[in-house]
Amino acid sequence: MLKILGNIYKLMNNIQFINLTSHPYNIVDNTNNIIKIVNQAPMIDDSLYLLPPFCLRNYNTANINDKHQNDLLNESLNRLSQELNKYVLISYPTKIKDCLLDVYYYILGNGSKKFIGNLNFELNHYQKQPLQKLNFIYNNKSYTILPYLDEIHELCDENIILQDIKPFSYQHYLNVLDDFEKINFPINIIYQSINSFQSGNLYPGLVAVRSNNENYYSELYPAEGVLDIDKFSKFKDTDKNFDSIIYKSLIVGLNRFMKINKFNDVVIGISGGIDSAVVATLATEALGADHVIGLIMPSMFTTSLSITDAEQLSNNLKIDYYILPITSIYNTTLDVLKPVFKKTKFSTAEENLQARIRMLLLMAYSNKFGHIVLNCSNKSELSVGYGTLYGDLAGSISVIGDLYKTQVYQIANYINEINTKEIIPKSIITKAPSAELHADQKDEDTLPPYDLLDLILYNWIEENRWSESTEKLMHKLDLDISNIEIKKWENLKKIISANEFKRNQLAPIIRLSHKPLNEVSFSFI
Repeated sequence: MLKILGNIYKLMNNIQFINLTSHPYNIVDNTNNIIKIVNQAPMIDDSLYLLPPFCLRNYNTANINDKHQNDLLNESLNRLSQELNKYVLISYPTKIKDCLLDVYYYILGNGSKKFIGNLNFELNHYQKQPLQKLNFIYNNKSYTILPYLDEIHELCDENIILQDIKPFSYQHYLNVLDDFEKINFPINIIYQSINSFQSGNLYPGLVAVRSNNENYYSELYPAEGVLDIDKFSKFKDTDKNFDSIIYKSLIVGLNRFMKINKFNDVVIGISGGIDSAVVATLATEALGADHVIGLIMPSMFTTSLSITDAEQLSNNLKIDYYILPITSIYNTTLDVLKPVFKKTKFSTAEENLQARIRMLLLMAYSNKFGHIVLNCSNKSELSVGYGTLYGDLAGSISVIGDLYKTQVYQIANYINEINTKEIIPKSIITKAPSAELHADQKDEDTLPPYDLLDLILYNWIEENRWSESTEKLMHKLDLDISNIEIKKWENLKKIISANEFKRNQLAPIIRLSHKPLNEVSFSFI
């Protein structure tokens, strides 16, 4: 392996990789970080140090043409050219026009600044443009920079640098691996992705290298500093393991969200259910137990098992928690509402009141102590509107909002598998899910079983089958196509459409799929 990797240095002309996690728009902080990391890196003669794409700033339609931002960019380029003690290849987006992102490239360092050209990247990935490429020469060797377009063409260029500006999704990550493993022509390729976090979009900083007909990959979300190519590895089946990739992505995504927004601590409503259990575990892993607070807020409908499970989870995670019963607040609120609610029966209004009281307490704690509230809703419930506006749908960031309910169970089981002891109590995983907003309530009282619901939702959302006839889809999935069943699913489609207004008010969702709900309208999928 070392011999082959040594040939990569030779063939790619001593290319070195610098990894750093960039703020999406704080150019000054990014510049300081670049100078610090690059200047601390080992000096290797004649090497060109490749920085992740867009490490000065990411692209955002709101600020890309901002004069102050552009002035800061020019100042940063001048600083970097004077203060860096190595030559680096750096890129940043300059403007957006007609769904094309114009990107400038420079080689900077050791007192010099050389503009080597620009490339256009597609922002509308369904509208294919002619292949763009940028050629440059460094140390008497020719290189070609290309946008990564979900496929790798056979090219005659000698040394290819592919740059990927798409955010992470599990599907896109698999596409990259599959593309590299399918290459059957002799070519030297470097693949780089952005390494950042912006509005729920996670960018993984993955680097891949192909040389001598062999492929080598960095880890996802590599540590900052020079990437040691000797630690790159060949493809393994475990590289595609959904549970491990998603688990790591959620931890990194939450950690980056906190750092970018300069938050330190979180508060979570721990119900004794699967969703809050997984979110609390992820938060503890990402931030440390000292930075996580749990609020257990039982009502008269909360079972003793749920309280026990919530306490056991908190103790397993070693996080501080408080038990704050909401029954008295709930009854007082109903007393206030008596003149309005008189002669009406118990309904979703009283159920939703409990969820909003719980969010009231969470936000009170947040305001008092500076902790941000984590949202614990999953993709299945968000899709069908099974949540309360200004109640359990609130929060600063939606941690598992791009995971279907069955996937949440997968991650819960994975968490217990990789730990030497049970973290999430088994009873949380095995008991029937319930919001516990009225006596003996179960989710399946109003929703189909989650394994069936998720199968349908996945096909409607991820597989773009929303406009397909319900009967045709059910037949493809080998489901019961009786009139009763078809009508049930058609009614669910109406419920999903009617709850679009709720999805338009969601917190940013950590993106794990190519169809997170805050990027989807059910009128157009």
